[in-house]
Amino acid sequence: DIGDASKTGIGDMMVTGGWTCNHDDMEGLDFLDTTIKLGFSIPTAKKRDQDKAFELALGYEGHTGIAASFDLGLGFYEWITVGAHVGGLFFLDKTINMRMQTNQHQSGWLKLQKGDADYDMGNIWNAGGLIKADHIFKGFSLMLGYNYVHKGDDTLTPEDTTTFNPTHVNADDML
Repeated sequence: DIGDASKTGIGDMMVTGGWTCNHDDMEGLDFLDTTIKLGFSIPTAKKRDQDKAFELALGYEGHTGIAASFDLGLGFYEWITVGAHVGGLFFLDKTINMRMQTNQHQSGWLKLQKGDADYDMGNIWNAGGLIKADHIFKGFSLMLGYNYVHKGDDTLTPEDTTTFNPTHVNADDML
């Protein structure tokens, strides 16, 4: 079934908690802020229908994830802020029933065979930085930032290795 190419809905839910420490009026610094957060991603999104070729996932395909992040902010001269962030979302493996390729040279959206596989979803890492000029002219502020995000490779370990050769399955560009 080709099915609809559009989908709306609610994605996975993220619950986090953290700790923030603030030091004001230090010698040479206006402030030093640090924040550490831990949490988890709850698979609340409807899973992708494997029988609809072009359906997109709204969440992480039923995977639970553990989130961690660290933020740092430094204030100078009562108007300059420099900040940095690093974080990640680390997924737990899950066995799901999904369509997998059966030939190393197969490519594209359409896969005819379906089977159970241990789905090791690649972790997501992010890091960023910013510099902000705060209230520099009549309340006007200017900020320049950059964020880098990297998602690791997904890996499948099929239960039926006769039908689904693990090397062929993981050669899928769609992963």
